Amino acid sequence: MSKQWSDFAWTSQTKLNFSPLWSHLTNERVIQMLAKTNPNKLTCVNLYHCLHITDHVIDYLIQERPYLSKLVLTLCDQISPSALSRIGNFKKLASLDVSFCQTVTDEPLKSWANLQHLEHLFMSHCKSITNEGIRSLKIMPKLTQFHISSSHQLITDEGKI
Repeated sequence: MSKQWSDFAWTSQTKLNFSPLWSHLTNERVIQMLAKTNPNKLTCVNLYHCLHITDHVIDYLIQERPYLSKLVLTLCDQISPSALSRIGNFKKLASLDVSFCQTVTDEPLKSWANLQHLEHLFMSHCKSITNEGIRSLKIMPKLTQFHISSSHQLITDEGKI
């Protein structure tokens, strides 16, 4: 494959799915691959089950790809609640999946209330959220799908949306 074709292939990507590579990915490798994409075209990043991904990738995405519309972080337990909170800085995020992320707490949920375009939020099996965190999501104007199955140990009817 010529370098010109390779560059075109990367810069024309609208979606990157890293999940088939999960056991081999480091922050540095993900950032290298993301850097090859066109920030105006990339709309979706899937990091499903990328066990070694940390705050560095989230910070890169927010800084360099702030217009993502879909982000999948299912089973990404190395990302801190602080970095998850910074997800609230995305400009057009419409879909977020943090299912099975045990680092999801009420802190990130409060900042996600700033995501004015968020329509779909998946938080199944996030066991550290409470009524307080859920209540902070009630102000989201476009939220139409909210999945929270098996996350309900600390959530009562008071916190239900």
